[in-house]
Parts: sequence; structure tokens; C-alpha cells
Amino acid sequence: MARSSGRATLALASSVVLHAGAVLALWSSAPPPTPTPMTTRAIPIRLTAPPPPATPKAPAKPREPARTRGARHSATSARREPREREPRERAAPETKADSPPSGEGTLSPATLEPTPQRPNSGAPGSVLAPPSLSPIIEPPSVALLPPNPTREEQLAIQPRAGGRGHADDTEFEVEIARDGTLTIEDRFPVKPPHIVIDDEGRPHIVFRLDLNDLILRALGDDPYAFDKRKLAQATAPARDAMARAACKEDLREALGNMRAELRRIWVSELPVAEKKSLFFGLWDQCLEEGPADVVQVADQIRATILAFVAEKLPEASPLAYSAAELRTLNDMRTSKARFEPYPSR
Repeated sequence: MARSSGRATLALASSVVLHAGAVLALWSSAPPPTPTPMTTRAIPIRLTAPPPPATPKAPAKPREPARTRGARHSATSARREPREREPRERAAPETKADSPPSGEGTLSPATLEPTPQRPNSGAPGSVLAPPSLSPIIEPPSVALLPPNPTREEQLAIQPRAGGRGHADDTEFEVEIARDGTLTIEDRFPVKPPHIVIDDEGRPHIVFRLDLNDLILRALGDDPYAFDKRKLAQATAPARDAMARAACKEDLREALGNMRAELRRIWVSELPVAEKKSLFFGLWDQCLEEGPADVVQVADQIRATILAFVAEKLPEASPLAYSAAELRTLNDMRTSKARFEPYPSR
């Protein structure tokens, strides 16, 4: 029984497979459907020319106002004999005599006035500082930045207290002492910060670092040697004047204090020979050449020293300079004049 049932199932499955294969073979061998033929239909179109534009009507000629005979004659004479004008005088529009008031008239360029521009009501610097940043940045602090100074302005010597000078350059700092001594100190090669506003109106603080300076300094070169030499040459006359003024002032101060200085040396516990050497050294340091006023003060100091020596170490005293001491000191001198505290010798 079971065997007959299995055979029936196998026969049924074989039949289904055969029928499916036959249907598939018929479908694949069938010709493609014939496309529906397309037909064209002509639609007549009539083209008509557009109507010509309407001819604009000529403006109506205004009616000439009534005039008297005398007025017409005077108007004709005025047209024939125009009044003389200055060469640069602007001609005013001519009006007809006895013309009644009407709405028509002549527009003269002289009557046209330029329209005054409305003042900008925005805050200063509104172009650089947009309104959205006004609560954060005050416009003048961004828009009214001081112009960049030139190198000559940066290197201009500014006077300071005590007769000194100063120049604050972006690359180095310059100090001039009261006696004209020039001191230049290099700065770290970082430029001063400045404010830059981008395209969106946002401010930025920008620092610039000069790598060229760092490289040149690492190689042992001074990138601003030329500027320093130029500064020294440009300030040489002023520094010479400062040196002369400082020297004159120092000499006057020394002249006022020389008597007290000589007395301090004399009352000290130093040996007499060392005291004599100090008196000679003060005398030998006095200037012999230079401006007349400076040399004059130096001569006064020398006279004060010689007078003190003559008072404390007179020629007849056993403490006086001996001939051998004077010979030794004069061989050591740097001045042209000889140290001779005793003119009679």
C-alpha cells in the first residue's frame, strides 16, 4: 500500500515538472509583441502680423498769452540785444514780459542744488567694528588705531630727566647717558601685538615672530647693524654736545668740591708720599684741550690744587716735593704741561 502511494506521488511530481517545462518553452519561443504604429496629424497654424504701434500724439502747443504791442516790441528788442555778462557769469533763464502765471516754466541748471548727504549717524569706526560687536569693543579703540610710525620717528631721541635720552624702537632699545654715551640693547624678536578684524567682524590679537632675526642671530650676525650705525652717526652731533655739557657741569661741580676733596686727602692716615701722588693725579686728570669754557674750569681746578700744595707742602718744608719725586711724577704724566708746584726751582 505504501509503495503504491509513493509511486503515485512520484508520477504526480514528474507530471508537474513536464508541464512547467512545456509552458516555459512556449513562453520563450513566442515572438515579441508588435508595437502599435504611430500616426501623425497636421494642425494648421495661422500667423498674423501684429498691429503697428500707435503714433504718439504731438504735445499741444501752449497758447501764447495775449500781449500788448509795446510789450511785444520790448520783448523783441530784449531778444535782439541781450545784456552783456561777465565772462564767468552763469546765464539766467530768459522770461517773457507780461507773462501770466502758469504751471509751465523753464528749468535752469542754476536752480538745481546738490542734495546734501545725510551725515553718518553711526559711531566712529562702524566700518571696522560692526554693530554686533559694539557691546564688546568700543569702536574708537579699533578704528582709530594710531598710524604706524616711520623708522625715523621711532629712532628720534626723546629727552628724559637728568639730561639723558631715549629711543624706543621696535627692534632694539636705545639709551643715551647724560655724557653722550650710547647704549643699544636688542629686543626679543616678537613684534608688538595689534588688533586685526577678520571678514566676519571678529577681532583678533596678533603677535608676529621674526624667524629671520632668530636665524641671523644664531649665525652670529646682527640683522640691525646698519640701523644701529645709522643711529650712532645721526646722533653723534647731539651726543657730542651732551658730552661737552656734562663735562662742563662735572668740572664746575669738581671745582666746588675740590677744596673739600684735597682737605679729606690731607687729613687721612695715608702716608705723605701717597698723599703727594694723589695730589699729582688730580692735577694730571684736568683737561688741557677742548671747548674754551671747559679748559677754563680745568685751569681753575689746577690752580686750586697748586695753591693747596703750596699751603700744606711749602717749598721750605721737609714734606715738600723733592726734585726726584717731581722728576718721577712728570715722567708718569699724561698731560702736556709739567707738574711744577714750586715755580722758583
